[in-house]
Amino acid sequence: MRRERVWARLASVEGARVVDVHTEEDGDAVEVVVGVRICRQDESRCGICRRRCPGYDAGHGLRRWRSLDLGVVRVSIESAAPRVCMDRFHVVAWATKALDEVRRTLWNELRVAGKRVLAKSLKGMRWAIVKNPENLTERQQSKLGELERTNRRLYRAYLLKEKLRGIFQEHPDFGPMLIDDWIARAKRSGITPFVKVANSVLDNRQAIIDALDTELSNTRIEAANTKIRLLTRMAFGFHSAHALISLAMLRLGGICPPLPGRK
Repeated sequence: MRRERVWARLASVEGARVVDVHTEEDGDAVEVVVGVRICRQDESRCGICRRRCPGYDAGHGLRRWRSLDLGVVRVSIESAAPRVCMDRFHVVAWATKALDEVRRTLWNELRVAGKRVLAKSLKGMRWAIVKNPENLTERQQSKLGELERTNRRLYRAYLLKEKLRGIFQEHPDFGPMLIDDWIARAKRSGITPFVKVANSVLDNRQAIIDALDTELSNTRIEAANTKIRLLTRMAFGFHSAHALISLAMLRLGGICPPLPGRK
């Protein structure tokens, strides 16, 4: 119990119960993952006003947030936290997370087997496989071509991720057929993380089809949240929250005040 309390304070999650602490390796980097569970009395409360409110989705699976680092060691918080609709951003995020899990598993297997040359080739592969193909640099494109020749399992996982992303670029009328085809391909692959994603897609099939029909997405909101989190880190040490609010309004509010020397 004392161990859980210490980790709760270190990770700044005193309002939740720590249920697991483990480490994950990604190349030479080590990440501490603190698994937490929200107290039952707080599950249906607003995180801002603390009032009880009705749930609005039946989300599945674990989500992960970056916490303050412990020296040079990265720390993340992991918890089951149902949230939003099944839009493109979240469905593709499932596949991206599964793809990175496949990469890390293969890296560890090769390292333990003493195949350090092959393991080293996967070390810098992450951005080449998680980025959209149109955003790859020449070096990343070269790495992707090398992956196709040297590691068919990881390359197959990459193709599954891209095929799922491509569904959201097709006409909504083809959505149900494409989703069913992707679920079948993912299950036949035998790649455990993608079999889990296939089950999640199947469980939320109708919600995903509705998202394809309406073309609604909260991607812009997610992008704004990411920028605000970055500004929060920049504002560490400020005497009040007013400076942070001003930074957020300046960066995201469309405000462009006249400055000396600016035309």
